[in-house]
Amino acid sequence: APASDLRTEVDVKYLNVSAHFKAFDKYRFSDPARKIESTLSNVYAGNVNIEGEKDLTLKFGSGFRPPSKLKAKLRTRVFEKSGNYSEDFTQININPYSAYVGVKVPESRWGSKILNPQKNESIDFVVVDKDGNPLKDRELTVGVYNAQWRWWYNSNDNNIFKYNSSNHYEAIDKRNVKTNEEGSGNFIPKLNGHGRYLIRICDTESGHCTGELFYTSRYRSSNKEDGEIATLNFKTDKNTYAPKEDINLEIPSSPNSNILVSIENNQEIVDAFWVESTGDLTKVNFRANERMIPNAYVHVTLIQGTNNNENDLPIRLYGVQNIKIDDPKTQLVPEINCAEEFQPNSNVEISVEEKTGKEMSYTLAVVDEGLLDITNFKTPNPKSHFFAKQSLGVKSWDLYDYVLNNHGGEIEKIFTVGGDGSNAQDSENPSANRFRPVVRFLGPFKLKKGESKSHNVDIPNYVGAVRLMVVAKNRVAFGQTEKNVPVKKPLMLMSTLPRVLAPGETIDVPVNVFAYDDNIKEVTVNAKTDNLILPLALEKNQLAFERQGDQMTNFKYKVGELTGISKFKFDATANNFEAKDEVEIEIRNPSPIKTIVESELVQPGEKWSAAFGNVGISGSNEAVLEISQFPAFDLKKRLAYLIKYPYGCVEQTTSSVFPQLYLSQVSNQTEEEKNKIRINVEAGIRRLVGFQTTSGGLSYWPGSADANSWGTSYAGHFLLEAIKKGYYVNDQFIKNWTAFQKRQSQKFKYSSRYYNQIDQAYRLFTLVLAGSPDLSAMNYLRSQPKLNNTVACLLSASYALVGQKNVAKNLIENLDFTVDEFNELGYSYGSKLRDRSLMLMCLQYIGDEKEAFKLGISIAEKLSSTKWYNTQALAFGLMSLTQYIGGLEKGDIIYNFKFDADMNVKHTSGEALDIYSLNVNDSDSHNFSFENNSNNPLYVRILNSGKPLPSPSPSYAKGLKMDVKYTDDVGKPIDPILLKQGKDFKIQIKVKNVSSTGQRYDELALNHTLPSGWEIQNMRLGDMGSQNNQKFDFQDIRDDRVYTFFDLNGGESITISVDISATYTGEFFMPNIVCEAMYDKEISVSHEGNWVQITK
Repeated sequence: APASDLRTEVDVKYLNVSAHFKAFDKYRFSDPARKIESTLSNVYAGNVNIEGEKDLTLKFGSGFRPPSKLKAKLRTRVFEKSGNYSEDFTQININPYSAYVGVKVPESRWGSKILNPQKNESIDFVVVDKDGNPLKDRELTVGVYNAQWRWWYNSNDNNIFKYNSSNHYEAIDKRNVKTNEEGSGNFIPKLNGHGRYLIRICDTESGHCTGELFYTSRYRSSNKEDGEIATLNFKTDKNTYAPKEDINLEIPSSPNSNILVSIENNQEIVDAFWVESTGDLTKVNFRANERMIPNAYVHVTLIQGTNNNENDLPIRLYGVQNIKIDDPKTQLVPEINCAEEFQPNSNVEISVEEKTGKEMSYTLAVVDEGLLDITNFKTPNPKSHFFAKQSLGVKSWDLYDYVLNNHGGEIEKIFTVGGDGSNAQDSENPSANRFRPVVRFLGPFKLKKGESKSHNVDIPNYVGAVRLMVVAKNRVAFGQTEKNVPVKKPLMLMSTLPRVLAPGETIDVPVNVFAYDDNIKEVTVNAKTDNLILPLALEKNQLAFERQGDQMTNFKYKVGELTGISKFKFDATANNFEAKDEVEIEIRNPSPIKTIVESELVQPGEKWSAAFGNVGISGSNEAVLEISQFPAFDLKKRLAYLIKYPYGCVEQTTSSVFPQLYLSQVSNQTEEEKNKIRINVEAGIRRLVGFQTTSGGLSYWPGSADANSWGTSYAGHFLLEAIKKGYYVNDQFIKNWTAFQKRQSQKFKYSSRYYNQIDQAYRLFTLVLAGSPDLSAMNYLRSQPKLNNTVACLLSASYALVGQKNVAKNLIENLDFTVDEFNELGYSYGSKLRDRSLMLMCLQYIGDEKEAFKLGISIAEKLSSTKWYNTQALAFGLMSLTQYIGGLEKGDIIYNFKFDADMNVKHTSGEALDIYSLNVNDSDSHNFSFENNSNNPLYVRILNSGKPLPSPSPSYAKGLKMDVKYTDDVGKPIDPILLKQGKDFKIQIKVKNVSSTGQRYDELALNHTLPSGWEIQNMRLGDMGSQNNQKFDFQDIRDDRVYTFFDLNGGESITISVDISATYTGEFFMPNIVCEAMYDKEISVSHEGNWVQITK
């Protein structure tokens, strides 16, 4: 169905492309003195016609002068009547000029642009139209410039951009010329001696210019200046060959030279032979064979005679060319046969065959085209994968540098040749299945020679288009094909909703009805929801159609206080036609969790009772009862904070799962709880494996090339412990990680700085756990004076684990186990609690029970307080305590308790910690009573938590300053509280470090959660990039929020820009924008949120 008369916007980003014309392949048609900025700009904002089409003309300003042709990346957004939009990314080639100038400078046989002024050599030029046809009588201007090259200043020739005027300012030779009847011409430039020059020629009518850099010399050699590499430029007669086909080389040479030709593939030298030169040009012939499939590299080395005075080139020249070998026997041609159109809720037949009757095995996929368009997914081409261009796998050396002195400069030694090559944790909470795409995968199947096969595929309640994809192979051949098939019927409907909603919000839910049958005149549309969404008007609308087309109807709703997954159901009926649609949406409460703790130390034989009420809205409340012989440490609350922590760097990912390895040591887990822990740990392992870099270390953020030292040790520690608990971790990952740790430990140089010591001590400890201790590095660190207390503990534990108990005890013999207050924002993310927890962990390996008990009591006291701790401190605190408590001798605990009217428990337990979930959802107030029947006191705690209704929180600033601006597409300020539907705008958030001491703030996180009715324009889709250069470490763009991470020096600021569309009409909650140091809550700033409206 055409998208008739819908609002459409088109943005474009231009990229430079060099023009080439087959008849003038020796000419250059690009201007080295011009460039364009690759920025995104709007080129159309209007409506498409009734057929859903719009002819668009790209207009360039008078000052727009690209070097040559252009490639335009287009982002097209078509806005539905609902306010939502569909987005498409495509590329087109553009001719910004009506005519193109080409220039050709004489070329030596060595491939260098060389002009010999003593022979009055000329420079050729040509003018052609966009199709390559010569144009006669064109008026041209010419300028010749000095262009000396300096490798230390300008290896990229950026200084020549100053010559981009068509008036040729600063030219040493400037003139006007004209093309002849053949559209070409030539001239002899006036030069001022030998050197490097730039020639530019401009067409006065089209505005296009071209240019070329060249040298002057009386030799036909490469008179290049010092610092440029002299290479051998030889040619092949074709780019692609078949096996047993002759390959012909043309190699520039000099008399009395010897040429070594080496044909090499990814693994070996296929052939190598010497030939004698035959003057200025030597032709070499050899035959392609199957060992060269899919490609081979021809490496040519030319050795000139020592008595050569014909040129001033080095004695040794070398070059390499890639040649592609394509065997027709490796190609299959599968074909798909099916109806030209499918209907929703139907079963369709699809048949597959091989066009030439070959046997083959294949798979068949039927996939929603809209889903594939998100990333411009291409049907897989197995041949291009299995016969992909391979890199050069042979390394070459020679001894000429040692035996001969007549060679190029030292820069030659950096010349290398090679080939080219073509994550959030799993949530424990269910999410709405908002998008149910058509994805059907069948096979594999096998066809005999001349055979075809039919398959039946069910098409669900879906409207759009599907792509049928077949990927096939036999023993040596591969192939693929695709077919696009529309899915539609006479009566269709489509509803659109935001990605999430929040309690208290109102929304107009748009439903678009499509009628494409003349018998459809009256359509009844019904809507239905569940108890999470409350209707504010009738859920039945009538539409009248005078002709085929589409109409919009709206249903108004308000979100209740309950959270969860809500479901909208819509149906449309007309005569004998009907259509249905069903959409799920998550109702999430953006308010922070509020927790109140009731606790008591209950002596033997004593009772304790408590009354409390819910702290959050209905459906958000939870209560947990903890009963322990050991001082309580808020295990459930602190662990929940780690699991739900929103960010995902290597440290936070590890911290969220590390303590879960030891939960079974302190409490009895149900099968459901065990399964949840297993899922969480396995998800953590999968995510952490993706952080590994080529060095073997782990990066701080996914995709970064740099290893994070502490994060590598910390994640490795967790993975080693996970392996001990029976989880699978890839062996090669551990080998690469161990090798990296070994290399880093051997590079270590002692410093009195804390991070220098703790980083090495922890690294050595993990190497011991991995069964690969570095004893020499351990001894070196032990020999250093003034080791930090935590460092001494870690080193002591390492020695204890390798069996050197005496060394271990000596290291901590006079240690007082104190840690001064401190807080690291980066490096090891350390703090007093983190380091004391590390000590407790180490003391369990060392066997010092007395000091371990003191530390355990102290750490439990800290964790049971209301004080905020960062993820590193919490993880090590919980990990060390659960390990310690799990190893203690425990007596039975006997108790009974009653909660409200329906929970009465009498229990005898041998666990260190009993945990119960209390049902607080049936009423708002609760009563609890407890009796200790044990011989020892028991620590009893009730953790009561919930989320209140969304409400803006007051702004505050601690060490940071935040300014938030809302502007339209031309930079004019706008009010975000009331916006028109379809409005595009930009949010600019400026964060500044205003530390009074000039302290640097590391690992800052900006959390920007959007109102439900706003949608993020993700410019990374379609490779459109961003319109501004935002310098941050990492950015995580999710459905309804953007997380941005960065560091700030004292007094430094950063501005983060996000492009937004006001999409859905209604009233929505905008949470506070918060920026904080992830490892110090005292460094934070919050910008007050609000309720916002979007109207028609």
